[in-house]
Amino acid sequence: MNVKAASSLAALGLLVGAFLILNDQAGVEDSGSTGPEIRIGWIGTVSEGQRKYFHDQESLNAVLLAVESYNRRVTSSFRVKLLVEGIDEDASGIQSTYENMVSQNIKVLLVNHYEGTILLAERAKQDDIILVNSAHNDHHLESLNENVFLIGKRTEDLSGLIADDIIYRELSKILFVYSEQDNFMKRIAEETEDVCMKTGLQCAFKPYQVLPDNFLDLVPESELRQFHSFAFLGGDETGHAMKAVKEIFPFAPIYSVGVSEKLIQNAGKATAGLFYVGFTASDANREMTKEFTVRYFTKFKSYPAMFWKTLQAYDAINIILYSLNTVESGEGKLTDGLKTRLSSIENFNGVTGFITMLPEGSSRGVYWNLYQLAN
Repeated sequence: MNVKAASSLAALGLLVGAFLILNDQAGVEDSGSTGPEIRIGWIGTVSEGQRKYFHDQESLNAVLLAVESYNRRVTSSFRVKLLVEGIDEDASGIQSTYENMVSQNIKVLLVNHYEGTILLAERAKQDDIILVNSAHNDHHLESLNENVFLIGKRTEDLSGLIADDIIYRELSKILFVYSEQDNFMKRIAEETEDVCMKTGLQCAFKPYQVLPDNFLDLVPESELRQFHSFAFLGGDETGHAMKAVKEIFPFAPIYSVGVSEKLIQNAGKATAGLFYVGFTASDANREMTKEFTVRYFTKFKSYPAMFWKTLQAYDAINIILYSLNTVESGEGKLTDGLKTRLSSIENFNGVTGFITMLPEGSSRGVYWNLYQLAN
């Protein structure tokens, strides 16, 4: 099993910077292109003015950079106006937010919220709007309809990486602790449970709404001692749980999905030897990544903490803009031509890899890797 070594900072891909918060709605355009205007919507999660764990603001920043560059090129076929709206983490209000954007004549909508994508899929098809998710890519979303496009790493691949490593190390009785509030982590847990059933791995799953300060309140020590390895599918709060587990089982393998500076702070020495699935700067196109990060820092005075998600958002919007530029004026409805172009994308040279769109609207070409923290 090929596991890459990583230091704490390498795990983050880049240094963590402060987040920039935009208003819930903003119009973004620039001079350069003289083509007709096309409107693209972006919906992200907000809560009391603060972005949630997945830092939707960073994904938005990447989209802003791409749109700005596109509008400055005189060769661009359209002039893009980006409309931005915020929703709660539980996707409440997404329908009215969508209605507001439709009234402003958007043609494409970027939504990285898992449940939000499901809630809007059928309506987007009826309204002839292309729905793009650059954070989630799995068999359930790809089955929604032909107006949904998924540009990013495959969720099932992530689940398989953890399971394959567990089998390789001949581990048994692994406990997966996952956040029910985080749709992405919940989907990973569901996919992993399927993998465990197919491979015969002895897996148990413990969901949580809010992880208690004392992890033993969720999983008593007597129950913990039934397991030999552990996986945490959640946010920074899981660092405290890792620390509690390591105090009881100092040599037990621990797995995680992604890693952040805050998680490392919460876990302390418990992250030494931590296995985590992620995507870092070393996995991406080095030259393009360097160019992107310089532009990102120059404009926003920070580096993205959730590196993989930011790069996927950047590739997704660039694929959309590239496809827009190749739509012929005589192809009929714009969205029909755009869907045709998106569906025919093959080996698009993105920051994250060479991306190919599949017939069902999902994509391939960007892959997770398994890392182990050295310190």
